[in-house]
Amino acid sequence: MSRSRSGGAVWECFGPFRFEIPFTVQDGKLGYPVRRARLFGVSWPKLLTPKSDAFEGVDADGRATFDVTVSLPIVGMLVRYQGWLGMLNLPNVFLKVAVRNLNGSRLNDL
Repeated sequence: MSRSRSGGAVWECFGPFRFEIPFTVQDGKLGYPVRRARLFGVSWPKLLTPKSDAFEGVDADGRATFDVTVSLPIVGMLVRYQGWLGMLNLPNVFLKVAVRNLNGSRLNDL
């Protein structure tokens, strides 16, 4: 990950792809939309750039929450996951992670 020269954004790298992701605030949540993409350093067409609806926030219990949907034009949704991170009161265990899939069943609970 590196900072964007345009400010307020980062570049995420996935193999030969790089995605510019600016930070936004919407309804009190931090958003991460994909602004543009590059493949091997060459600009990737906007028509083929993934769309990211990704948000982080804090719920009433003080847990960090996340809700992420990634889709491709023409193809549609690739992945969606949501959940929260919170503290446990157990020795040597620092975080509790719960992630739910689209139908609401729990994927993991550590």
